[in-house]
Order: sequence, then structure tokens, then C-alpha cells
Amino acid sequence: MRHTILAVAVASAVGLAAGSANGTLTVQTGNIPQIDDNVIANACTAAVVGPAETVKGCLNTNHDQWVDFTANENLTFTGGQAVIRPVDGALSTLTIAVEGRTFTTLILNIDAIDQQIHGRHPLPDLLSEVQFTDGATTSALFPLDPHGQNYFTLTGGPFSFITFDVFGGPNFNVTLQDVSEVKQVRIGGTAVVPDPVPDPVPEPATLALLGVGLAGLGVLHRRANK
Repeated sequence: MRHTILAVAVASAVGLAAGSANGTLTVQTGNIPQIDDNVIANACTAAVVGPAETVKGCLNTNHDQWVDFTANENLTFTGGQAVIRPVDGALSTLTIAVEGRTFTTLILNIDAIDQQIHGRHPLPDLLSEVQFTDGATTSALFPLDPHGQNYFTLTGGPFSFITFDVFGGPNFNVTLQDVSEVKQVRIGGTAVVPDPVPDPVPEPATLALLGVGLAGLGVLHRRANK
């Protein structure tokens, strides 16, 4: 009887505390096709091409669905499959969001700056690494190749936004403006942001079950004291 009462109490408490969990951000290097849609600029209803700290494109399949790109400096946004560039030629951070929607996948191509002066006395390239976050999970650092394309595929949403930051220095512990452009952005799994869900009110039967469990624990406690 003692074990039965204890099991009822524990099960009741766990059942009331249980909740849903979102997916975890997963980052893979490379262009790994998903069920996704190109982000474009030219055909959008009213794209914001900058210069501005937030520029706006749209989805190829929905020219009224805005996709925002935000940095801490002025950007420009051009092209069929859009290209995001910093006005001063270098950026260290960028945030991507779909207005009014979440998304589950993101593919993008990050071009690091080729620091070398090609000639008789070329300079060594600055080493940089990129890190992604969705506000809840932060990825590992991934090295950026300054001489080629740097594709990344992000999955595991729903995400409200994705931000990347570029780091350099001896221990990759300081931000570094080492990105010349971001292009070939694709987004998938968009869904309307749901209205906030109110805290559920326990039903009478649930409250009664919890009461039985707590009463049982009280009986066990009194017996132990005797």
C-alpha cells in the first residue's frame, strides 16, 4: 500500500509538470538540400535593399513573405537569389528572421574576406571562425575558408531567428569583421507564430488525483514519526 500511494503521488506531480520541448539547433558544413525556398530580392512586393541596418527580401514562392537581415552596420541587398553585403565591405554578425513566422531549416553561403594582397609580398590571411545561435542553443565554432565558399546547413527548429557571429584572435575570443557577403540563402519549414498558450487550469479529476497522492504522503509521514 505504501509503495502504491507513493507511486500515485509522484506520477501526479510529474504529469502536471510535463511540457513540450523545441528542437535543438544542429549545424552541418556544406550545402545539404532540405525542403526549402530561395530568398530573393528582385521580385518582392517592396524589398528594402538598403543601405540600412535591416534589409528585407522575400521567399521565392511568396513575394509578400518578408525575410529580414539585420546587422550592427549598414547593409545592401541585391540580386535574384539575393546577396547581402556590408556597405563598408566587412561584417562580423548577421541575424536572419522570417517576419511573423518560425522556420526549421536554413542554408547560407558565407564569404570570408581574402586578406591577401596578391603580388610580390602577399599578407597572411586572418583566421576566423563562425558560430550560430537561435537564442537557446549556441553551436560550436566552425572555421571559415577565405579562399572559397563556406556553406552551412542549419536544422532542428522551429527558430524565431538565427544569428551568426565571426570570431578571430589568438583564441577566437574576439569578434572579427571578416565576412564580405552572405548569399544563396534558403529557408524551409516556415510556420505562423502561434498565439501564446495560457497556463492550463488543472481539471477537477487531476486535482483530486494530486490530492490523494499528497494525502498518502502525509499518512506515510505520520506513520514514520510514530
